[in-house]
Amino acid sequence: MQHERIVSQVPFISPAAARTAPAAARTAPPTTPRVEPTSIPASTPRTIPTDIRHQFRQQDIERAHIAQRHHGPAGPRFDDEAFLVSEVEKWVHRCWTCTQRGYDDAHEMWRCGFTGAGGASREIQANKDWMKMVRGKVQYANYTAHFPCGMPQHICPLGDHHADHSEEVQERCRGYRTVLIPMVAMMGKGPQRDAEVTQRWYQRLASRGVVDPERNDEGLIQYFGQRAPGTAQKRSQLTEEFIWLRRAYDGRERCSD
Repeated sequence: MQHERIVSQVPFISPAAARTAPAAARTAPPTTPRVEPTSIPASTPRTIPTDIRHQFRQQDIERAHIAQRHHGPAGPRFDDEAFLVSEVEKWVHRCWTCTQRGYDDAHEMWRCGFTGAGGASREIQANKDWMKMVRGKVQYANYTAHFPCGMPQHICPLGDHHADHSEEVQERCRGYRTVLIPMVAMMGKGPQRDAEVTQRWYQRLASRGVVDPERNDEGLIQYFGQRAPGTAQKRSQLTEEFIWLRRAYDGRERCSD
């Protein structure tokens, strides 16, 4: 009978080598080389720069505004948002009081040197003092405003906690700071305010719980910091009053009393 020759796969070790090798080496079975798993790095989230997100957000608002002009007032609150953005951009670094008088308006309210007849310079100084008081005392409800400028957090690029704080982004915030509180001060309390609009505004504020809004500065400031109800995006009552006053002066009678 023919026997098959079996060839061992175990490497030959001489008796002498076996005697000198460590015991673990003599008894350990042959091992298969270990293959280390390939390390796959976790993907790093890719984020859009803050200023680009801000541009996209404003473009979305403007597109919605255009769509509403064609399809009707299906969303008045979003229309408010588009109006707010367009008006704020229009009045950055401009003085509303000087605009009403036909003077050079290329300056912020607190740099205004208005010297009209009848003591108007004293009125503008009193208006500046009122504006500074509001700015120093207003306390915005959480997430309704970026405190330094007063703009809604979703509009001011520095309201985003991922903001890159570039010089361009900071300059945008500084520009917004020249608008909301100064404009409300000038339109509602300034020397060029319209008596009829101001009276309607006081009536509106009284209907919203502000007692004696003409003289009750503390109550008015507290109201300014509250969150405006019924808004898809969080906004302060100060923002709502800016929108109302701008529409009133702009001849847009969509501000419901």
